[in-house]
Amino acid sequence: MSYCLLRQLFLKNISTISTTSKSVVIINRYYTSPGDTSTRKPLLQELASTFTTKRLDKMTNVVNNRTRNIAVVLEKIRNEGNEYAIYRTMDALGYQVAHKIPNPKYSRRTCSRTDAGAMKWIDIKTWKSAKECLSQLKSCKYNIVAASSKCGTKNLQSLDFTRKTAIILGSENEGVSEEAMSFVDEVFHIDMVGFVESYNVSVAAALILHHIHQDRITKLGYHGDLTAEERDSLLLHYMLQERCKRLLKL
Repeated sequence: MSYCLLRQLFLKNISTISTTSKSVVIINRYYTSPGDTSTRKPLLQELASTFTTKRLDKMTNVVNNRTRNIAVVLEKIRNEGNEYAIYRTMDALGYQVAHKIPNPKYSRRTCSRTDAGAMKWIDIKTWKSAKECLSQLKSCKYNIVAASSKCGTKNLQSLDFTRKTAIILGSENEGVSEEAMSFVDEVFHIDMVGFVESYNVSVAAALILHHIHQDRITKLGYHGDLTAEERDSLLLHYMLQERCKRLLKL
């Protein structure tokens, strides 16, 4: 659940929540004054005391291994199961940001797979078009790359993922659109030695994201690269999600 939606739900339902709890008082002050960063540290400390050591260590470790410098762009993915599987892989390997360009032919009942709760732990931004999405990423200095099964493209292993990169994954049938390709800096393929000509998009995503994760650790010594302020902010958001959802009985 996004920060904005969580804040909206909390403030809308504050009258139904007991305000005798110190954490509720601080959460309310934090959400009613979103620009006041002075409430972040006290709220982090207050909420931390309400979690078990095991749970707090888990959330802290997740935050320490997150990156926003590698973004995943899902362009018109048609199958809900594929989309959810990609989000699950992103969470498992420490990718925080997904950009979604919806498919008008999106199917919600083509697969029984779920995201295993991954969608609440990553940031998913929805755009109206590839142009709108990729123009924004370009302005933020992302190197935009696209996966393709066509011959003559670069090998995945040859790309530099130590720099800010956005990976476009196209729809199951059409692949990456011409509109999106006009923004692409590099096109790559994943090696195959069988008769099939392409991977399932969620399988391709898993192979790509696992390679990037390992490649960054090999070359940089780490994968997660959030600043201290970003880590505090994300950890606080995770804590608020768990506490607010319990308070609001979501």
